[in-house]
Amino acid sequence: ILSASDQCKHMLELSYRHIPDYLKPCLLYFVTFLQGLEIPMQKLIWLWIAEGLVQQVEHKELEEVAEGYMNDLIGRSLVMVAKKTSIGGIKTCRVHDLIHEFLATKGRVENFLQLLHGYDGLYTFCESYNTRRLCIYSKQEYFEKSRLFCPQIRGLMFFPHGEVYPIQPCDSFFIFRICKLLKVLDLGEVVFGEHFPAEIEMLVELRFLAIRGKMQSIPSSIAKLYNLKIFLVKGFKVTIMLPDTIWNMTNLRHISVNWSMGK
Repeated sequence: ILSASDQCKHMLELSYRHIPDYLKPCLLYFVTFLQGLEIPMQKLIWLWIAEGLVQQVEHKELEEVAEGYMNDLIGRSLVMVAKKTSIGGIKTCRVHDLIHEFLATKGRVENFLQLLHGYDGLYTFCESYNTRRLCIYSKQEYFEKSRLFCPQIRGLMFFPHGEVYPIQPCDSFFIFRICKLLKVLDLGEVVFGEHFPAEIEMLVELRFLAIRGKMQSIPSSIAKLYNLKIFLVKGFKVTIMLPDTIWNMTNLRHISVNWSMGK
């Protein structure tokens, strides 16, 4: 079994080496989703675009180019189609568990992404100056008490793991004051209170923002995030109203506003 495992790792290493350089970070991004999870292709493409991983091609939208990247990875048998849309497009995709494990190791070695799980992951994490992305799967209370200090990170994704709704509103504003260089902030699975966190408006480098809360409206000052490309906001048992200033955000490519009753 050990021999077969080593051989498999060697084959994956060869496959990784032979894909074009521009595809490598796109493939590594699959690690931000839990092993075995079906990944919404649309969200993955939005993350690629927000991170600047999709190259501009003449006469093509970035989304078209990103779809080409995905088809290339599928054609190389590194990514699998999980579900298709009614018109035959890709709705969700995933990677094999062995590939996910390989990418998690590769992402850590190449300092592309640090993946933290649970209490131990948060409290034993030693931040490197070059740490660029953190993906955290843990209980919300652990995240709030951890007081992570990572001023250099460009991407933060937090997913409450093993929790049951309803829960107390998230109180993690500290992270916004520290991580001022963030380009990607995905907090779409936690629940904030009745007010949009004003500290987010200081994150002027943001390209991707996903947030969820009990707030009934987004303040007009959201327009301060002039670099924002993707804005995903979900109301928790409320309908959220957007301000008119949203039309002044000229870099905004996609916006999604909806509500939910919980998880």
